[in-house]
Amino acid sequence: MNDQYAKGCLEGVKGYGMDMAVEALKLVCKDDMGKDAVKEGLKKVLFRNLPNEKQMDLTTYMKEGVVTVEAHWGGAGYVSSGQIQDVIEGGL
Repeated sequence: MNDQYAKGCLEGVKGYGMDMAVEALKLVCKDDMGKDAVKEGLKKVLFRNLPNEKQMDLTTYMKEGVVTVEAHWGGAGYVSSGQIQDVIEGGL
């Protein structure tokens, strides 16, 4: 694409993706049981940009300790912190 589009995608990941993931982790780690589960089961969080034609195919999943959040970071909708929280709790 172009530099402006890339900048918009990065802002989307920062402003929505990472903020939503941090909020979800705060909710999961609200007690010692949640903190221990995250320490043992969560390795990393990945953010994947979807192409324009799949911009409404938002998804979040956890596999082998890796949470992947997929969205079209340059525009459309975003995954909520509650959705990310549900995926993390279900995967731990």
